[in-house]
Amino acid sequence: MARSEGIASWSRFPLHRPELFADLHRGEAALTKAMSANAKTFRPGDTIIFEAEPHSYVYWLRTGWVARARRMPDQRSQIIAVFLPGDFFGVKTVFLARQPDAMEALSAVTVEFLHHRQVLQLTRENPDVGVRLWWQVCEDQRRLHSWVAGLGRGNAEERIGAMLLDFRLRLHRAGLKTESFRLPMTQQQIADYLGLTVVHVNRVLRRLREAEMISLTRGRMVITDMRAVEQLARPIQDVFDRSAGLFDGESPNAEQQ
Repeated sequence: MARSEGIASWSRFPLHRPELFADLHRGEAALTKAMSANAKTFRPGDTIIFEAEPHSYVYWLRTGWVARARRMPDQRSQIIAVFLPGDFFGVKTVFLARQPDAMEALSAVTVEFLHHRQVLQLTRENPDVGVRLWWQVCEDQRRLHSWVAGLGRGNAEERIGAMLLDFRLRLHRAGLKTESFRLPMTQQQIADYLGLTVVHVNRVLRRLREAEMISLTRGRMVITDMRAVEQLARPIQDVFDRSAGLFDGESPNAEQQ
């Protein structure tokens, strides 16, 4: 995952107001520079932040996938959000001493991190850092609103189509190859994310493969019929995702996940 100073010319920050573009880049560069001295790796399945427990750090996801998850007393689980390379997570640590949800590694993960007091001090010294974190929270909320609409009104095909397009576009914006991409989620985790049963997820993925819309081999996803998947997802996408275009009119660089 490239740092902000090495990122190509397409927008790392979709939907921004043009006057904030430079602020967002400067804020990300300042924050990742401050975090760069603190790095940690996690294995798939490791818990990075424990639900309902005190926590002190804000994270930048250098590599890998992380889920925000909530587990019910009867062991049912809901994945609330998925963070991809380049995202900051745990931002609410600045405001909340105890965490409402767990953060769990879906794949092998490398993070950089900073104590919440240092993050707050950086925002006081450098307003661009605050703008970058504010953007992260707003973008997370925008995506969450789309998932609320999808979970409430979308059918299984719409949910899976929207999920795949969301992952592919975000990986592209992070500067990663997306002709095919690694999908490090089990069918149970996909079910927990989309509010479906494992049987239903399996059935829909099989139908999409048989219709030659997707190919999924050894954990690598290829969207083979982009137009068809876009048509599936469109009813539950918001106005920004509908109009963003798959690659924002730009070409990705060659860095691998």
